[in-house]
Amino acid sequence: MEKNNNDQKRSSNKVRLQWAISDIMNGYLFLNEAVEKYEVPASTIILHLKKIQKEKKEALAFNNSKITAKESSNLRKEDDK
Repeated sequence: MEKNNNDQKRSSNKVRLQWAISDIMNGYLFLNEAVEKYEVPASTIILHLKKIQKEKKEALAFNNSKITAKESSNLRKEDDK
């Protein structure tokens, strides 16, 4: 019974964290407001926001490298003509 209670508590913490991050990213709340509303530590929110930012930068870099590769491939094709 104790384990089930801990699983529910952990799950609800994750959900509250997701809500807090969503509200911050959508511009509905500031960090301090999200901390108060969802009772999630600011440090946890900041860590997850940094992780999201890093993933976005990596995705953007990957997309830019694909575009660059495609452009150079197209240039090579034009040169071959």
